[in-house]
Amino acid sequence: MYLFCELILPNIFKMPGIETYSYKKPTFPGHYFYHFTNRFGDKYEVTIGRKAHDYFHISISFGVINEEYQDEEYTLTNKGDIFRVLHTVCKILCDYLEEHPNVHTIEYSGEAKKGEKILPSKATSRTLVFTRFAKQYFKPPKWQFKFKDNHVFIVRK
Repeated sequence: MYLFCELILPNIFKMPGIETYSYKKPTFPGHYFYHFTNRFGDKYEVTIGRKAHDYFHISISFGVINEEYQDEEYTLTNKGDIFRVLHTVCKILCDYLEEHPNVHTIEYSGEAKKGEKILPSKATSRTLVFTRFAKQYFKPPKWQFKFKDNHVFIVRK
């Protein structure tokens, strides 16, 4: 399992002190909703969608889906396990890429936090945090990061 990422980044899977949460794969083929629960009981959903104009261009989103957070789609829980959550999201991406090796672009965009100004041509703090973490997985020369406003595109070379 995770052969795709282990071949590219063997040390990522041996990062001391950072483990992933176990996650549930999609039940139905063609539906890409992954779920996991962190140690605090927060339930996360990771969604991977294919672009209509390009079947090998995917977009990813993730967030907490607990009822207590239902008023805000992208909640800031501040419980101190962001690295474990992001590590889990990246491993889910690697799992997906193993099953879909022809994907050439991964796109994501982080929502602005409460009080954060959305400026044109500038990424939000959430986008930047995930980008820093994803760069540990998707390294040059095989991958390249491109930015457009608050969107990040990880492009396979």
